[in-house]
Amino acid sequence: MSVKFLRVVDGPVKIRSLPNITSSKTEGMLQTGHEIEVIADSRTIADGYIWWHHTQGWSAEGSADGTKVFMQEVVHAPATNTPTTPAVVNASATVNAPATVTVPAAGSAMITLPNGAKFAQTILFQRHPVSLDDTKWFQYFGNTRFAFNLCNDKVPVRQRMYFYCQGLHGGLDYGNSSGGGQAIVAGINGVVEKVELGAKSYAPNCVRIKAGDFTVIYGHLGNVAPLVVGQTVTPETHIAQIETMQFHLHLEVRYKGTWIINPLLFMSTEMTDAIIAKFKKDFYTDGGWNQWITPFDQPVLKSSAPDTAVIIGPRAGR
Repeated sequence: MSVKFLRVVDGPVKIRSLPNITSSKTEGMLQTGHEIEVIADSRTIADGYIWWHHTQGWSAEGSADGTKVFMQEVVHAPATNTPTTPAVVNASATVNAPATVTVPAAGSAMITLPNGAKFAQTILFQRHPVSLDDTKWFQYFGNTRFAFNLCNDKVPVRQRMYFYCQGLHGGLDYGNSSGGGQAIVAGINGVVEKVELGAKSYAPNCVRIKAGDFTVIYGHLGNVAPLVVGQTVTPETHIAQIETMQFHLHLEVRYKGTWIINPLLFMSTEMTDAIIAKFKKDFYTDGGWNQWITPFDQPVLKSSAPDTAVIIGPRAGR
């Protein structure tokens, strides 16, 4: 049985027992950004939609006339026997991407930056900004399959979405596509640094909270609370809600405004264990790429202008 892969670009997508709009819905939904494996010869057109069969049931790729697209085919790079190393895409870039960057697992003493500087690891997050009970899907930091697949997106602007963080995913996504409205709290002790309503980055709204040398970014927010710059927040301070079109919180940690670091490194073992136990670890790997494929071995990234970013990881040079 041959298979193919589809990625959800406009979710959530319903799962049905049969390939038609009147059959019963199964439990769960396919969320934006998630990739599924479908039976290659199961393509069926019914009720004006193109349907595919997968392990959970049947889902629509989009309308048969092409006016609606819910999922797009993903073509994985063929396996090779030659190991791939990160490469520089933009010759004008000023940052040298290391072949590998070692970062510690939660609880280690130091974090090493690509420039050789080190700082002591600390626990910033006292609780998850979105309850895990309200989190239905999750994207990890770094070398995720979703980040790699952006290079194949049919919309050119989306292909560059992660260039600011060197082509990898620069944060954690807490997702819930059931209509939005789930509460987002600070999760940390800090001071409100910036509130961006109608933000260009992390649209539609974004809040930044400062905690010492760290800035925590809360992106893609809905119904932002009446926060004031300079306001002190606690882990329980209400920040916003899951937005009804973005369907997720993007949580990002920056060190001294430059380095983008895996938020898992600033959480307790209890918190990270809960994430890993609940959510699939969907990192990119193939026959030629086998780096950065666990939650804690991801590289430290440098915040960059997209036009001069050094793209690292399996996308580099493609």
